[in-house]
Amino acid sequence: MVIISPTALNRVVYAASYLGRVYALERDTGTLLWEFEADGGLYPPPEEVGSVVYVASELGDYYVLDASTGELLSQINVLGLAVDETTAYLYWQGTGVTTISAIDEIYGEVTWETDIALPSEFPMLFPLTVTGSNVYISDYSQVHALDAITGDLAWSFADDTESPIQSPPMAVDGVVFLRSYSAAYALDESTGEQLWRYDAGYGGLVDRPPFIADGVWFLAESGGVMRALNAATGQLLWSYEDDYVNFISGAGNGIVFVTGDESFHALDSATGSEIWNLDNDWGLGQVTVVDSVLYANSLDGYLHTLDARTGEPIWSVDIGYHLGGTDKPYIVSGGVVYAGYQGTESGIYAFVAERR
Repeated sequence: MVIISPTALNRVVYAASYLGRVYALERDTGTLLWEFEADGGLYPPPEEVGSVVYVASELGDYYVLDASTGELLSQINVLGLAVDETTAYLYWQGTGVTTISAIDEIYGEVTWETDIALPSEFPMLFPLTVTGSNVYISDYSQVHALDAITGDLAWSFADDTESPIQSPPMAVDGVVFLRSYSAAYALDESTGEQLWRYDAGYGGLVDRPPFIADGVWFLAESGGVMRALNAATGQLLWSYEDDYVNFISGAGNGIVFVTGDESFHALDSATGSEIWNLDNDWGLGQVTVVDSVLYANSLDGYLHTLDARTGEPIWSVDIGYHLGGTDKPYIVSGGVVYAGYQGTESGIYAFVAERR
């Protein structure tokens, strides 16, 4: 059984299964390069860093595999992992202290290790995250930014109302975007200085990571209210209301897509005016837009493609995954759509991506 969300990296497509297997396939042909069998179930996605692949187990361990052969190099027990192109960042907790290590996977060396006093009785509210120039970790009340190169503590941030930061940070052009239940924040990436904040209305913000595209932060508030904020200033650009709309699905071609319980809407990202909509009988969730084509999996077990500008259906294929929300059993990369499928047999499809 191929797990949801294969990953395409360099010339290899990786996939893992709930039954504990990792597969590496040649990207252009689908030829099996190697496979690895773990002791238990695995969860997506495999992460490649330099010459190794990290795969998370359902038991909380990470398998470290040789990217060329699939050979098991080590099995580590850590609470979480984040990666960039050359480095893996790991963390684990002791009594009142959390340790973060950076491993350079080109040379296989620990480049730094930093201890932060984090109360272990308070869970992290978002996963260890690397974005921009920093690595981020949280406790219940603060977000801590570590320099990704040195491990030095760059800054810490806490909301003055003690509202916990709930979303993973996102860094864009030197600005870090964060969200609590009741507010959205923009911080200077180097210093942590608050540049601006937006206070949500009654009911707070929907629990999603920051969604920023073309210099606009799109937010969903409880009660079906969508907001578009200028990401540089926090200025409110427009609002859109629909009682059943509950999250931002994606953006592309000057359009932002929002999903609701009963309908799916395409809005002009500059004005918020509706361009098209369709009944959400399919149960569309998170979408991807490439070359004016919208890709979305759905609760009916299909992968759908639509013209992003008009909503006109192009093609659909039954992949067997009855998923909605933010789960994605597919990726679009290099002009190809890779999709895991599940039925009497399981595997990965590779489709030529549409262009419009």
